[in-house]
Amino acid sequence: MAEPILKLDRYVLLEEIGTGGMATVYKAKNTGPMGFEKLAAVKLLHPDFGAGSDVVRMFIDEARIGARLSHPNVIGVTDFGQIENHYFMAMEFVEGCNLSTLIKPGAARAARPLPLSAAACVMCDVLQGLEYVHAVKDEKGRSLGIVHRDISPQNIMIDRSGRAKIGDFGIATGQFRESFTNAGIVKGKVSYMSPEQAAGKPLDGRSDIAAAGLTLFAALSGQSAFGTGDTIAVLARAEEGLKPESVKALECPDEIREIILKATCARIQDRFQTAREFREALAAAVPDFDGHGRELLAGMVTRASKAPSGRKKAKEQTAPVPGPEPRPTASSMLSRSMPSVPVSGLTIQTYRVLTGAVLLASIVALLLAMPWSA
Repeated sequence: MAEPILKLDRYVLLEEIGTGGMATVYKAKNTGPMGFEKLAAVKLLHPDFGAGSDVVRMFIDEARIGARLSHPNVIGVTDFGQIENHYFMAMEFVEGCNLSTLIKPGAARAARPLPLSAAACVMCDVLQGLEYVHAVKDEKGRSLGIVHRDISPQNIMIDRSGRAKIGDFGIATGQFRESFTNAGIVKGKVSYMSPEQAAGKPLDGRSDIAAAGLTLFAALSGQSAFGTGDTIAVLARAEEGLKPESVKALECPDEIREIILKATCARIQDRFQTAREFREALAAAVPDFDGHGRELLAGMVTRASKAPSGRKKAKEQTAPVPGPEPRPTASSMLSRSMPSVPVSGLTIQTYRVLTGAVLLASIVALLLAMPWSA
């Protein structure tokens, strides 16, 4: 067993699983009297955020809604607490890996598309979870209107039996929030946004359906639908929606291409209207997803879970060779100044203004740095 990193109440933090701008997630051990022990995932908010900050309020909202959720395809919250300036929530620990681990390219390999039956297995589980989440009601029977807003390969955990679970409701919106996200505010991973989310428009569950369609595309292609590049360019492509020519390159039956295009349609009324409708279409097109597909998926997850840490391998394989500092260019200065994906809490108009200002400042700095002869 790994050496403890930190102890929070009865939770012993053992190993960092992942980190972001707001919090870090750890593999932890929940301890109790008479030798009781159970693994948990503990999400620990960075202590820099003050008690009254918006980030802390969002974290508390995430814990509150997570405690309401109870479904085999959703990672719920089992505990919440505060120790001095440390806010934390405990969740079910999933022994496995996320979908991104199975498909993302590495330093020594190309992107790895999933077999169709395995990809369908993941997405049918995710859609079953979304169907439940979108229908959750409060104590008075009123819909909470939950929209996850961040369905993507990074937020889909798969256990060693091949069962997929939706995690990370950190930017989810709905009636449970103390304050709602204003129109024009963009939050989430731009590579998996519906057109209306990329445009900062009001959202409902159909936005999650589009994100699920984009995730299915990534699972079958090994890469995100809108490619890479600076955030504003990817955001613009997301706002336009997935193009038919992009789907044509997928190695899959035409029926699957049609399903992806319907799920990601730019016109929200032409999309699948519910997660169940999407799931039923996919299950009918890939009838062996829950047999052969789940068996394939379980084997892939087991192998990936036994592999060395991707973070450690990446550091070893991409260590820079010492050398002279290259002369800066406008593009390199801009790329270092540009905020990276995901976008969180910026209006699109503000983001574009800031991007233009950064570009202009980079060009001016480059011109000043150039050796001008008399």
